[in-house]
Amino acid sequence: MTPTRDEQYATLIAPLYFYFKLSDRAYKKYMANKILLHALNIYEANTRIKELLINHPTHIPHELLDDAIELINHYSIWMNQFEEFRGRQSFELKDYFIFYHIDDQSAFPRQSEQHFIDYYNKQNKIPENG
Repeated sequence: MTPTRDEQYATLIAPLYFYFKLSDRAYKKYMANKILLHALNIYEANTRIKELLINHPTHIPHELLDDAIELINHYSIWMNQFEEFRGRQSFELKDYFIFYHIDDQSAFPRQSEQHFIDYYNKQNKIPENG
């Protein structure tokens, strides 16, 4: 059964919007102070985003399907790198924590995230960049 727009919004779109905002806030804090504590907050928010997309594929609007795939692919690569790097040595929350992309295929798909945000704003009748 195809979910209604209200079900789609409540189950996927609104929670994704929340976690995109949370991830963005955590990323800004991380960029100001690149320690494990802030990296873990990014990881937690990104985990929630990935889980929502994977657990509710029938709630993904057709026009956002490719964007969802791009996001899932990015988060999978990023999380694997994060976990591998973190496993190399022991870190405390206050320790400097930075790792680099292994290749150029894993950059954050900002446009895909923006498409979901635009969809959320459209559902709420919020102007773009509003």
